[in-house]
Amino acid sequence: MKGAYKGLFNPNNPAGDRELGHELDVLFSIDLDPRNNVLLGYSFFNAGDYYDTTVGATAYDVQFFYMQYQTRF
Repeated sequence: MKGAYKGLFNPNNPAGDRELGHELDVLFSIDLDPRNNVLLGYSFFNAGDYYDTTVGATAYDVQFFYMQYQTRF
């Protein structure tokens, strides 16, 4: 599997900083009944200095919501 990651890592562009960023996760678990529940979540990633100081890295703050429904048999 040699060379499988070619293009994803460029040794000629060293990292400008070690700070990748910070993430905040908020979860709400709601039990509907003894067998069913819903999990609601929100995540926010604040891109750190690594993305601003490293050539070829793109700095984006990312946020998303998600929902998970679980039924136990």
